[in-house]
Amino acid sequence: MARLVVRVCTSTRTASALPLSAALALTHCCGRSLRNPGSYPRGHRHGLRWLDVRPQGAGVGRVCLPGLEPSRRAYSASPKGTSKQATQLQSAYMRLARHGLIPRLAVEKRQADSPTDVEPFRWTATLSVDELDIAASGQGPRRYDAEHAAATQLLGLLDRQEVIQQLATRPRYNINRNSAHQTVQQYYSVIGGGEITAPDLTRDEADDSHTCQLTCAGKPVGEPATAASQNDARDIAVLSLAQRIATGDPELYPAGLANPFNPSIVLSAKQIAAFRAFNNRAKAYMLANSQFRTPSSTFIDTCLAGLHVAPSLGRLLTMGVITRCLDPAIIYAVLEGLPPPADTEAFESSQDWWRSMAAWEGDHAGYHLILLKLRQKVLFGLTGQEPDSQPQNKIIPTNHELGIIKAIDAAAQHLEYHILSTGLTKFRMANPDSYRRVDTLPLHLRAQPYGGHHNSNIRRSRLVRQILGLAFGRNIAQMQPPCLIPYGSTQDEPRLITLKMNAQHVQAAQRVHVGFRPTFGSLKMCLASVGPLVVFSGRQHTPDLQAAAEEEEEGGEEEITEDKPISARYFTSLSSLEAFMYSHTAVPHEPAPGSPSVVVEEYDDDDIFPSTDHSRVIVNDWLPILVKSEARDVSHEEATALLLESRALLRQAYDTAITQFFTKAKTAIEFYDLVSEMLKAMTINSRQPD
Repeated sequence: MARLVVRVCTSTRTASALPLSAALALTHCCGRSLRNPGSYPRGHRHGLRWLDVRPQGAGVGRVCLPGLEPSRRAYSASPKGTSKQATQLQSAYMRLARHGLIPRLAVEKRQADSPTDVEPFRWTATLSVDELDIAASGQGPRRYDAEHAAATQLLGLLDRQEVIQQLATRPRYNINRNSAHQTVQQYYSVIGGGEITAPDLTRDEADDSHTCQLTCAGKPVGEPATAASQNDARDIAVLSLAQRIATGDPELYPAGLANPFNPSIVLSAKQIAAFRAFNNRAKAYMLANSQFRTPSSTFIDTCLAGLHVAPSLGRLLTMGVITRCLDPAIIYAVLEGLPPPADTEAFESSQDWWRSMAAWEGDHAGYHLILLKLRQKVLFGLTGQEPDSQPQNKIIPTNHELGIIKAIDAAAQHLEYHILSTGLTKFRMANPDSYRRVDTLPLHLRAQPYGGHHNSNIRRSRLVRQILGLAFGRNIAQMQPPCLIPYGSTQDEPRLITLKMNAQHVQAAQRVHVGFRPTFGSLKMCLASVGPLVVFSGRQHTPDLQAAAEEEEEGGEEEITEDKPISARYFTSLSSLEAFMYSHTAVPHEPAPGSPSVVVEEYDDDDIFPSTDHSRVIVNDWLPILVKSEARDVSHEEATALLLESRALLRQAYDTAITQFFTKAKTAIEFYDLVSEMLKAMTINSRQPD
């Protein structure tokens, strides 16, 4: 594609005018740049405008258009700028920052040839975007005029069809002047350990410019920005830094354990001792059950197929029965059948007093949480107690939410009948008399949980997360830097988390679009105390991917698309240690000779992940997790080997419990005790890297 360069000047020279039809044609071709009265510098009320349109390397063709003489000036090109309305230069930067791009501004001042030279075009400004292979130039008697003319022409180039097509292939970010400031503050609050203070502004009289340097805790951060207007310089500095933060610039994110977006496991001496104790207990558990049927994936898959649900949901429901957490398992399974809500119907819960840090958001997480609280009100209303000692009048669902909650309740009852009909377990269905009206709402809910007596542990949130992790081990996702961008009124897309599944068939990371709206404080708390990983219930493979995989095995040439949407009905945060234990696969970063190799090209750079102070494992064939031992007598490699052994024993115990459940119809109390031992080992003296 030929590089297009547009140059605009202002002049008081006279020249022959083109016919009106030619002038209108050029005005239509070049976009709004020739129609905007703001392109005129202050005091310029007549004269001619020069337009240079030339492909790179071609000869210059100059045409002269008759200047306009408006009755009043619609826009005053003041070098002071304004904070209420974005200037053309700010608009150009914001428009490109939404696509993860920042233009490069170069300004040149032409010296006068002689003391009597009255040539007004002393400044030339050029805005270039190398990623799009476009550039725009402008000239003027002042630096501000030249920057304004170049920005105006760049905005016109961005409206060209071929440029629009290029921008459509790039990710979008909610970056504007307001969100950029919040993004920078969020970044340095989470990673930098401080707050952005007032920027340093310096004035260069000779260069007719202002330079802005952002500072954090008295230290300069980001690159300095220079422009004629101090407001332009300040906004360009903030927008440029926000763009680097959103796109994950390696220079802004420290390497290894210091980066909160890098999942990492730091084992203390007490945790290492606890994992050794767990390994001994797991071996004893499997030895005690060795007289029963030997676990096999074929037998388990056959038993789960008899439930007539997706295998992941079958494992979820089975684990709910085994661990006595059937009620949340039924609700999660029901959410799988609900379509994602429209953006206008999304559940807003940022100000809800009952929001739990253990449960973040997916498509239907808000409905799940409000359902639990409304049922709690019914339950404690029967006994005359207050739910959680909190005021009852703060839960007021909308009509749309009431309809969704009724649908969840009806679907959960249907799934209860399905569980009983398939013989998975037995329990007593709730009586119709147990349904009560919720305050003055047109809604009746029952106080008893779904699944009858298989719910003695539903209040243990960590155990509920373990059920999700064991059932959806493939659906582990990692939060990415775009989650630092706050929501705004002009939000284009939800925040993003990166997911990669089935690396044998899917080569690039997929992005899961979810209603992910953590506040600044909750995000900082989650990254510091839990980590950047989440697990969600959702489709593990879309039909198109599955068909493509089968076609590939048969030697077909059907291409696998990587932009298929992946449903995320509900997701919750996981620590790096929990994600490692519940993952579908986990291997060391350097496999033994002869074992299958793991392709992790994007993580092979030792400069990004220095291996001197930790070891590394690869989870689900794509996600690197750093492992560090704080025990003096245990190396990082030995700690990694210990975790791999614990994970293998947990998976074997999990298969043993399911096999024992289907063959002996037991709830595997020993497995529940083993799971509790694992939870203690994961939480004892746990800490995240500083």
